[in-house]
Amino acid sequence: VRAPRGRAAVRARAMASPFDMSVVLALSLLLPEPLEDGEMPTRVSLDKTAQRALAKWVRAETSAVRGVRQWVAALPWAAARSRLARAFGDDASTGEAVAAWATSRLEDVAASPDAVVDALDDMRRWLEPLSDGDARDADGCYAPRLDKDSIFGVFVRRTLLAATRSHFDGALKTYDALGTYVRDYD
Repeated sequence: VRAPRGRAAVRARAMASPFDMSVVLALSLLLPEPLEDGEMPTRVSLDKTAQRALAKWVRAETSAVRGVRQWVAALPWAAARSRLARAFGDDASTGEAVAAWATSRLEDVAASPDAVVDALDDMRRWLEPLSDGDARDADGCYAPRLDKDSIFGVFVRRTLLAATRSHFDGALKTYDALGTYVRDYD
């Protein structure tokens, strides 16, 4: 059996890596949670030290050498979850809370093709340019959007491209792969 070539090869790969999706979902904790008036936060709150630890983990996960990265990406979520929880050093409770939140978010996204499409739409919004009304947080450290040319922005763009290369088929393949990724964790 020959491997597909050309457009057939692109269609065969047209999905986001579940590993990349899990890293992007964890990355979302570095962005402000969009809340309506009176709505309560639904995710883990991180202080600046924890935000830096999470940013370092995301950076490490996105910058592995190509061969190593492909090997790491083939591991189930349990391996990435374990690395995420340990990334917070002595603050094991925050590490476990972040890992539990990321697991829950990953399970939510893996629940249906619509949830995958919604997550991809959220990622697109993260890359929209700042409007005049958008402001940085109190310390001016984290912006409410990602710069599309930053390391994290490029990683999110690459994940989006992989997931949407063939539109619905890409989202459906991403959903199928996420389901397997999460089931392997259970």
